[in-house]
Amino acid sequence: MSLRTIVPTLGFLVFTAGAASAADSGLNIGGFVDTIASASDAKDHGGDNPYYPSADTSGGVYYDMQAAVELRLGYKLNDKVGAKADVEWNNGTYNGHPTTYLEQAFVNYNFTDTVSLTGGKFTSYAGWISADADGLYRINAGPLVAMYQPELVGGALNVAPNKQLGISLFLVNGLGLYANPSTVAGNADSTNDNPDKYLSAAFDVVFTLEDIGTLNAEFGYDYHGSDVAAWEFGLNATIKPKAAEGLTLGAEVLYEDFSDDTGAAAWSGDSSGVGLAAGAGDGNRLGAMLMVNHTIPIGVPASITVMGQYVSTDVDANADKVNTEEISVALLTNPTGDSKFGFNAEVAYQTTDPGDNIPGADSNDSWWLGVEMIAVIP
Repeated sequence: MSLRTIVPTLGFLVFTAGAASAADSGLNIGGFVDTIASASDAKDHGGDNPYYPSADTSGGVYYDMQAAVELRLGYKLNDKVGAKADVEWNNGTYNGHPTTYLEQAFVNYNFTDTVSLTGGKFTSYAGWISADADGLYRINAGPLVAMYQPELVGGALNVAPNKQLGISLFLVNGLGLYANPSTVAGNADSTNDNPDKYLSAAFDVVFTLEDIGTLNAEFGYDYHGSDVAAWEFGLNATIKPKAAEGLTLGAEVLYEDFSDDTGAAAWSGDSSGVGLAAGAGDGNRLGAMLMVNHTIPIGVPASITVMGQYVSTDVDANADKVNTEEISVALLTNPTGDSKFGFNAEVAYQTTDPGDNIPGADSNDSWWLGVEMIAVIP
């Protein structure tokens, strides 16, 4: 299992990692095929099932079958220039993505061995949890990813002064911390694929602890004029203690602050369905994650993951904070002994407390059960 791909941090390394080369043409091909069978039940109390927010689950258990294919193409023109494109197809329910969409498409130019420039569309810098199924320590990503941005469109300057330190500076169309930020001014939506007359900035710093893990700090400022703006700051870490073989620890804290003087903006990525509508005004959101993963002896390569996540949203339009908590346990196995094939299972329980924001509403409690088969290409 790998962590969220930090792209384009150290972007000049991505064209040779995790893909098969087609002869000597410089073309790299990779990806995954993922299938998930799941079931979920929500005690609504006036709210939606967070695992299937578009479904009417008031009648009982909701079942779903998901399938996704992602193809990753990398092309190394020479030692200086390379390009990468990731395209995903799914049945429309997989991780909330469109049926077919372009996840990444960027060009990278290496000025030197330590400095590169990346331009195009690429995975967001923010967040510890993997953007793709083959990088997760579980099946379901959980509520915290609602605080992550969608893919970014723009450029990044990447600097790696040594093997321990990687720094990326971003200038992009928008970070996607909120939706429709400039309707009043007549500008485009902040979906990151659409141009806007404002540019947003961010940086990502990764420090590698040799043979132990990584530490990551990130900051972004999403600006759409003097009336609408948001910023976020995140810290995350991955630790593999030398004294405890087979143990992996993961942790993340992410904080967002939102300001809207126009009354038109809405905070994007709402996992609770409560309180992030247009006109919410100023607010903030805090997310946290703690994970323990450990190998287990069951005759085939396997590990177990226990993860807890927490998201708290506080906006002016709400009487109370909206708090969401989730606990999940996942069993990850490679029954054929090949790490490129996984047969996994997970059970998760999530609860959202809307406070007094919805009259008569109580906590929304849901469980989720899933089984997954995933094959990594090649």
